[in-house]
Amino acid sequence: MEFFVERDRSLRSREPLAITQPIRLEDAVTVQNEYGWVEEITSTYVVIRLWDLRRLIVPINFFIQQPFYNWTRRATADIGNVLLYLDYVAPIERTCSKAIELVGQSTQPGGRLVSAQVTNATPNAIELRILLTGANTAVTSDLCAEIREKLIGFLQRECPQALPRQRQEMTDSSMTESSASKDRKRFDDPQRA
Repeated sequence: MEFFVERDRSLRSREPLAITQPIRLEDAVTVQNEYGWVEEITSTYVVIRLWDLRRLIVPINFFIQQPFYNWTRRATADIGNVLLYLDYVAPIERTCSKAIELVGQSTQPGGRLVSAQVTNATPNAIELRILLTGANTAVTSDLCAEIREKLIGFLQRECPQALPRQRQEMTDSSMTESSASKDRKRFDDPQRA
């Protein structure tokens, strides 16, 4: 009896999904902060193919009960992203303006910049994400590669300080310890005496 109750609940949870169709195969979605494409829809779960080819398995009723982003709900254009890791001194507005200019100059069909924003910050770098659309998956992939390459070239030529770097900070105490260590080595070494 328990099986039939659970099965009935499962069937009822799918009814709104079938009626509203918030997702379709190959829709680009963001679920639980993961971006990917709907690869499979079963009676109990949905498989999301993530950008790095991992698979996120989500219960079917999640799409009725929880908010999520469907980037291709009304349009068939694919959305791709370009992630750049930049130094904190990077000129964000200038880089975003250059991305808009480069997308406008591209010969890829249907190419359009959706958004450009800083999406993460670590102790060493900031993450600039640029979302692009293209006429289809192949065009979007090519457009992303083209814009990534051209933005890196732009940053190398015109804003080299924007590229990520490793920093070490010397403090007075570390300089004092360093010079004291050198002095000890000099006096401990019989060859130098």
